[in-house]
Amino acid sequence: MREVLVSTSNQRLLAFRTDPGEVFEIVIARRDRNELERCKAGAGFARFLEAASSIFVVKKVEAVVETDTKDWVTVETWDTSTNPGRELRLRAPNAGEPRTIMQWWLYDQYVVELDDGFWSNVTSGCAELGISVEMGKAP
Repeated sequence: MREVLVSTSNQRLLAFRTDPGEVFEIVIARRDRNELERCKAGAGFARFLEAASSIFVVKKVEAVVETDTKDWVTVETWDTSTNPGRELRLRAPNAGEPRTIMQWWLYDQYVVELDDGFWSNVTSGCAELGISVEMGKAP
C-alpha cells in the first residue's frame, strides 16, 4: 500500500510513502484547528490499517441506513500499481445500530465486524497513530 486517505465529517488524514518498505508519513487536517498534525506512523496506525483490511460481513442490511450523516467514514487506499484506488465507506456504531455498517457500491449495505482499533484510532490523531508528532500551520 502506498497511500491512505481517511475522510470524516471533521478531519482528513493522509498517509503516504514512496516505497512499501518505508514507514508511512501522516498528515492530519481538522476543521476546528488551524494547524496540521504530522507524524510518522506507529503501532496505532498499523492497528488501524489491519482493522480496515480485516472486515467480516455478518449480514446484509434490509432497510438501508441513511448515508448522509456525520457517522460515516470513507477510507481510500492506493497500492503501488497503476490501478485505481479502493474506497471503503463505514458507519460508526451508534444507539440505533450498535454495529458497524459498510456501504458497498451505491446501495448495498452490510453489518460488519472489525477490530475496535479502527474506531478508536480513526479520529485520534498522531497521539495514538504515530511515533512522533509535529504541528504546523495549515496552508
